[in-house]
Amino acid sequence: MARIVSRQAIEPRVHTPPPPGSWGEEYRTGVWQPNSEEIVAEDLQVIQGSIPHDISGRYIRNTENPIHDTMDGNVNYHPFDGDGMLHMIRFKDGKAKYCNKWTRTKAFAAEQKAGRSLWVGLLEYKKSGKRSELPGWGDGLGKFFALKDTASTDVVVHAGRVLPSWYLCGEPYAVSLDTLETVGISAWAPKEGVSAHHKVDEATGELMFFNYGLDRQMKPFINYGVVDRNSHLTNYQHLSLTPDSMAGFAMPHDMCVSKNYSIINYFLKDNANWGIIPRHGSASQVRWFKSSPTYSLHQLNAYEDGDDVVMDGYHMANPKIFTKLGSPDSLDLTIAHPRLWRWRFNMKTGETAETCLDPQEQVREFGMFNQQYQGRDYKYAYSAIPDKGGFRFTGVSKHDVKTGQSWSHNLDPGIYGSESPVAPKVGGKDEDDAYLVSFLMDMNKDRSLCVLLDAKRIQDGPVCTILLPHRISSGTHACWADDAATAVVTLPQSCSKL
Repeated sequence: MARIVSRQAIEPRVHTPPPPGSWGEEYRTGVWQPNSEEIVAEDLQVIQGSIPHDISGRYIRNTENPIHDTMDGNVNYHPFDGDGMLHMIRFKDGKAKYCNKWTRTKAFAAEQKAGRSLWVGLLEYKKSGKRSELPGWGDGLGKFFALKDTASTDVVVHAGRVLPSWYLCGEPYAVSLDTLETVGISAWAPKEGVSAHHKVDEATGELMFFNYGLDRQMKPFINYGVVDRNSHLTNYQHLSLTPDSMAGFAMPHDMCVSKNYSIINYFLKDNANWGIIPRHGSASQVRWFKSSPTYSLHQLNAYEDGDDVVMDGYHMANPKIFTKLGSPDSLDLTIAHPRLWRWRFNMKTGETAETCLDPQEQVREFGMFNQQYQGRDYKYAYSAIPDKGGFRFTGVSKHDVKTGQSWSHNLDPGIYGSESPVAPKVGGKDEDDAYLVSFLMDMNKDRSLCVLLDAKRIQDGPVCTILLPHRISSGTHACWADDAATAVVTLPQSCSKL
């Protein structure tokens, strides 16, 4: 059994069971059952295989983990409104240790002091008529609907800190890479906040980000920024959108970067819009491209090929549930039918070419690739397999984006996976000489596991399976922070305090 170093519980004063058939029952019970404990554990128990010695780094998972009842008694709870909780497993020398902690946002502290929820969630606002007691965050829907910054959506590591983020543009909290203790708000933070899905370039140590919202005339805006390896803001640009940007505007959620460019997006009823800006360029240099109507929740990688900027991601065949103002009526990705997709933007002609990269057009999303190939031509993408009927994942697939060939590892019924980052092997020789790392929620035995898959042969199943000290909630995003990525995991002396 694992050796428990510390254990601390944070329990709500009141706990109301969600009504049967409600969003609360779907996303506050079962695979989404919140944790109440923060644990530090060492010498984790390996129940299958053995931990390889050629993996060295940290897998970090962000989860939505609410403490207090919603204002409407957990009826219209949306999982994206849960308090952010980070989980981390550290691999080194064939051993593993684990810790988890809530991110101590300002909203977290205020609700802990009050002992109850002070803000509604997005679905509550829409369906229950409840209203927040305090103002919301940001200049977008967080402000419009008075929502709290949960820092529960995405997570990356940059300049030696863990950076959780919120999809509606919150404050960029910095968290200790060793302990997951919340250090503070990053000094480079713009007043408009930051969206989820920063991109970190392991080669340069730079972080690219965007934010979005509504100005005083209720018109949408998007800003783009770059933070250097020493956590200094070196570029921040307000991007002018195309004149038709109010015609069914749907919020951006992700961005993509190549070696020399960054790609921002927004979505309209009749087309998708992609803004390509030189990484260190000005707003006047943005080139806007249009493509077929869709909503792309997540993008993968981008690279330059002659006059083309090539970008891979996921193209929804039926995007309506993700383009409604407010909140989707469903989180069933199989309804939206996202497929692995490629866009080619020709910087000389201004034309866009598109193709599906999967001959079978399988439903896939939440993709990962070897971050050593960020911004470079690459071969392999690893996608989560969405479950029909709800926001869960039942396996992972590997795609050769050059040939269209694919392989899958499907989980047994009652076991659900999560986003699976690529952990390059120590001394690895090629792109897929690596492991995939993922947390599993085993509902059959009421436990959580960590598995390593060989990235070359994911269909063979786990190389090893590690028992976590408690069952964790499902969530959204994860990242891998490799010990060899020194430009990413090293803390600059000038940024030791925030």
